[in-house]
Amino acid sequence: MHDIALTHRWVADAAAARRASRAWLGHIVRDRRLWVAGVVVELGVFGWYMWEFSDLVLPLRVAFCLVAALVMTLTIFGIVLGGTYVLSRVRLRTVLAPGVVLESGFGDGSVAMRSPDAESILSTSGIVRVATHREWVFVTHKGSALSIWPAELFPPAEVSRVRREIASR
Repeated sequence: MHDIALTHRWVADAAAARRASRAWLGHIVRDRRLWVAGVVVELGVFGWYMWEFSDLVLPLRVAFCLVAALVMTLTIFGIVLGGTYVLSRVRLRTVLAPGVVLESGFGDGSVAMRSPDAESILSTSGIVRVATHREWVFVTHKGSALSIWPAELFPPAEVSRVRREIASR
């Protein structure tokens, strides 16, 4: 299918899906957009509570509404993040079952990836972002969802090279 040698290999163990799900959740929590959404939700709920409890004296109303809005926001985000963790764990348990072998190779301007189900070549010019978290690498490719790969398949030198290429665009 390609002329890129697959030089990096990784074999999933029994805890791979759990570790990947935790890294996925950590990646989401570090995203600034989540924190901006949290502030927007917090301010919206705070404003709504301030309007609803307008019969309370102002200092008591501000304190009560701030605490109530914070509890509501944390509950909403806790449910969303908890659901995200569970769904990613279920999905990754299938993809990263114990014994699954993943391979990668790097060529000029491309990355070859192989799993038991598929083999693909990613053009590095189409990679929008590469992020690392613990033992996992997150790759965002144009027109595709965010994908997660073990760091063993993306050596630091290759991650740096791809990041330099992205920065030079």
